[in-house]
Amino acid sequence: MKTNYDLGIIGGGLAGLTLAIQLSINGQHVILFEKNEFPFHKLCGEYLSNESIPFLEYLGLDVTSLQPAKINRLELTNASGKNLTSDLPLGGIGLSRWTLDHKLYDLAKSQGVTMKEGTFVKSYSGSPGAFEIKTSEEVITCDHLVSCFGKKSNLKGINQSGVEHKNEYVGVKYHVRYPNQPADLVSLHNFKEGYCGVCRLEKDWVSVCYLSHTSNLTQGLAKMEEQVLFQNARIKEVFQNCDFVYEKPITVSNIHFRKKRLIKDGVFYAGDAAGLITPLSGNGMSMAMQASYILGQLLIKHFQGDISRQQVYSQYQTKWNNAFKFRMATGRTIQKLLRKEKNADRLISAVNAFPFLKKSMISLTHGKPFCSND
Repeated sequence: MKTNYDLGIIGGGLAGLTLAIQLSINGQHVILFEKNEFPFHKLCGEYLSNESIPFLEYLGLDVTSLQPAKINRLELTNASGKNLTSDLPLGGIGLSRWTLDHKLYDLAKSQGVTMKEGTFVKSYSGSPGAFEIKTSEEVITCDHLVSCFGKKSNLKGINQSGVEHKNEYVGVKYHVRYPNQPADLVSLHNFKEGYCGVCRLEKDWVSVCYLSHTSNLTQGLAKMEEQVLFQNARIKEVFQNCDFVYEKPITVSNIHFRKKRLIKDGVFYAGDAAGLITPLSGNGMSMAMQASYILGQLLIKHFQGDISRQQVYSQYQTKWNNAFKFRMATGRTIQKLLRKEKNADRLISAVNAFPFLKKSMISLTHGKPFCSND
């Protein structure tokens, strides 16, 4: 069976869901494929900068009703004991992907998006204007195709960077109950070849999410946490004094931060599929939604007849680079510095000695509100 759509989206994360809602509001016929069934957990630090709140409100989501934690302070610690703290001028919220993605899913359905959850995309083929998406049950044709598959994909041919990457990082996320985490604070705790983020969420949950280089993973997660992560006393204190909400954590392997393409063979890439920002130097949730907003507004102009298909390709590349290229390069540089404890100590000492560097570092690695509700 074949069914034609204006837009096909592979992946139901923040980029995919918000893109689908935008185009559906504009009257386009949109289909979205997600291999899991909502609601479900995702690997994510779950801190969302306030730069994204106007965009969510534009889509019709009342963020306040979800009762997120309100965050306006940042702390960074190193295994040596050195630390720095800073106010976050724009601030943000702590909100689980379980809650946020599920609300966006409900909103997408209410706007008429065809949601294919629990559906694995086997392959896609074709060219702009005539793409085919194959699942085990059907073949869907669409005019435009966007891959929002997240940090990685098992879909054959999806490695759009053209390079096979070695298994660099493993990501692990727990939801815990940990009353000692201040409600207004997002914490980033550095350890050998990795870092752990801690922030309060809605309900009484706290997100504990870390990335570790696979060189640390020699005897399983528990041993790695005990022997490597616990070298930072702040991480050890969290793990030893929290109650775990779920028996097993969310884990994702084969994570890397190398450059990726934004467009290949006429297919757009957005969210983590277009580039993964380093946790110590940016806001991946806001970045995914801003990329969705950039692409969504261009596609709307195209469907309204204001710009050509080729102009969508060229302007998406330009606007994405203007918003994220320098931000991501800065993030990769900071990540390299913080991988080694001595370098991390030097960076923390320098920022503490020259307070203006705090504001500069935050402004270089975080964005500004990108959507108006007018």
